[in-house]
Amino acid sequence: SAFHGFIRNEYASLAEVNDRILSTEVDAGWKWNTFESVKDVEAAVPTFDEAWSSAREITMATFAKDESASVQNTVYKMCEQILAAVPTVQTVDYSLPNKHYFEIDLSWHKGLKNTGKDAEVYAPQSDPNGLIQCTVSR
Repeated sequence: SAFHGFIRNEYASLAEVNDRILSTEVDAGWKWNTFESVKDVEAAVPTFDEAWSSAREITMATFAKDESASVQNTVYKMCEQILAAVPTVQTVDYSLPNKHYFEIDLSWHKGLKNTGKDAEVYAPQSDPNGLIQCTVSR
């Protein structure tokens, strides 16, 4: 994931970066189009599991494969794909807390390189992080 070129102000504490670990917990949900009757709901029941499977697959594949400009951009793409794949869904929403990790300077230990392109060991940030929420409707 990346995030750079954003407006800096007194609340912006995160450094700009073109490549960072994309780590979060995903809470996804959706709202169905309005059904005309209970009979219509009963007829649609077999599609409910298919919709869940589609949403899960889209979420997993997009996180794994997207060259993410930002988490916000990736989440928007996932919403668009679910709406395209499941025509009976009216609205898709996601909630994702930021989880940031930073490289650890290990040069103090025998000159070990662990910064920049050589970084392999990271530590979680303990400072408060943001919460990204997105809702996309037809």
